[in-house]
Amino acid sequence: MKAIAALLVVGAILPASAFVDIGSEYFLKIKADIRCKGRPVVARVEVLEEDLNEYTHDKLASIEASHVEVLLSESDPTLVGLEDDLEVFLRVHYDCGCGPVYDSITSPEPKQHMYRYAAEKDPWHLNIELSDCDAQREQ
Repeated sequence: MKAIAALLVVGAILPASAFVDIGSEYFLKIKADIRCKGRPVVARVEVLEEDLNEYTHDKLASIEASHVEVLLSESDPTLVGLEDDLEVFLRVHYDCGCGPVYDSITSPEPKQHMYRYAAEKDPWHLNIELSDCDAQREQ
């Protein structure tokens, strides 16, 4: 009887969502430092969703900075939905000898987390050297 009473007290305190699976949400934290020949540079950086067609990548975010920090999640109204198989890359608009556009490698799947705190603790961190033409993702 005491166990039932304790459960009722806990149930009254916690929201119903604590007991019900309300769906999965995924988070991806991205941190990137942008450099040209070893020096930080301010550049326009777009977070793009990978697509087979080069012309239909979805733009998820756009930042002008030398240090980028972005947290992507399903609850962001600007995103259609972040799924566990989302592949993103960074497109940097800055010419450092490799052309006017530099595309990073694609995000690793293990960096996508079901909980925000996990994504904050385990970000996808990139040190992008724009003069390293061989480090770009293949297009």
